[in-house]
Amino acid sequence: MRLVRLVTLPLFAAAVLLGAPAAGTAQLAFGVHAPMATSIGGGDDLMGASFGVGGRVGLQLPLFPLAFWGTVDYMFPGGDDTSYQNFALDVDFSLPIPVLAPYVTGGYLARRFDDSVNSETRSAWTAGAGVRFNFVLSAYLEARREFVGGDDDALVGDDDQWLVRLGVTF
Repeated sequence: MRLVRLVTLPLFAAAVLLGAPAAGTAQLAFGVHAPMATSIGGGDDLMGASFGVGGRVGLQLPLFPLAFWGTVDYMFPGGDDTSYQNFALDVDFSLPIPVLAPYVTGGYLARRFDDSVNSETRSAWTAGAGVRFNFVLSAYLEARREFVGGDDDALVGDDDQWLVRLGVTF
């Protein structure tokens, strides 16, 4: 019996140490969120407020307060046969506070808008801020501004907007 305890304890300790991420290694994370977008210019292109579903995959660097995210938002605007998606690459810089971590975020996105007759894609810079709640799960709430350039006659137009996301990261 003593031999079993002598062998089991080192094997258990080795399994825990090898299975746990080492301090300083980047961690891959993914999440889901519910975005809400509202147009600054009156909602002529996005038909007012739009709600959607989204997801993200990212790389978090524990020694530095940085995280890199690839994000997709699929929005449900008010028009019939209309689809609208965002595909973004973002960088978050957070304060190293354990439970409640505020952060600033910025990035670049491609917005695709399709009304079943025409389709158009625009690119935009984004900037925003958020807060991450690190309890059992890591929840976040962020608001960002999307700076989409264009002319008023285009399908997407000059439609800067605010996007608010409420989500969970695993």
